[in-house]
Amino acid sequence: MILLGWNCMGLGHPAAIPTLCELVRACRPDVIFLSEMLSHNNKIEEIRCRLGYECAFAVNSVDRSGAPISDHNPILVDTIPVFIVAKAKRFQFENKWLDEPDLNTVVTRSWTGFKDCELLHRLHATADVFQTWGKHIATAWKKNKKDLEDEIGSL
Repeated sequence: MILLGWNCMGLGHPAAIPTLCELVRACRPDVIFLSEMLSHNNKIEEIRCRLGYECAFAVNSVDRSGAPISDHNPILVDTIPVFIVAKAKRFQFENKWLDEPDLNTVVTRSWTGFKDCELLHRLHATADVFQTWGKHIATAWKKNKKDLEDEIGSL
């Protein structure tokens, strides 16, 4: 079972409903829990129909007070265990990659190249692309460093 929880801070923001629709399309959750929606039952029913769910339960908003402070990022929980074979080295994004001119291209191609995959597989596949790309970048940096050291040594 896949659960999606989101403290959406009201559904009146123009991007809220499209974002929710995209999350549901991408993750296909069995259950959606939305909090701090600041909406009434009729709005919830409209959203339920738009997303294609069979039922909804809503508690009408009384006012805007008393809401807990949180980060408002969606949370996805998959109750089906996934077994992953541990790799020799864990993926780690290198901040120095941010200076590479082709970073955006690598990100876009790797992420969209696996768009039909489950989220966890997509993340691992994208990490593999980054590791391969990162090794090529590191090799180029080492060569450039050696060339500069040789140039300095010849001065």
